[in-house]
Amino acid sequence: MFEKVLAMTSRNKSSMLQDIEAGRKTEIIQLNGSITRLGSQAGVSTPFNYLLTMLVLYLERSQGNL
Repeated sequence: MFEKVLAMTSRNKSSMLQDIEAGRKTEIIQLNGSITRLGSQAGVSTPFNYLLTMLVLYLERSQGNL
């Protein structure tokens, strides 16, 4: 079942990728940025979410989407 779903959705694009491709701002701060902020408040390291947030923000800025 899992493999079937993967095969059926392999060409789908996430809304965040669609935003980047269209030159729009993403919701990265509201999503992954919140995880990083809440983790920091709780004393929990979230390096992957922090890195992902920074990379997406870089993509936004490189397209002029401040």
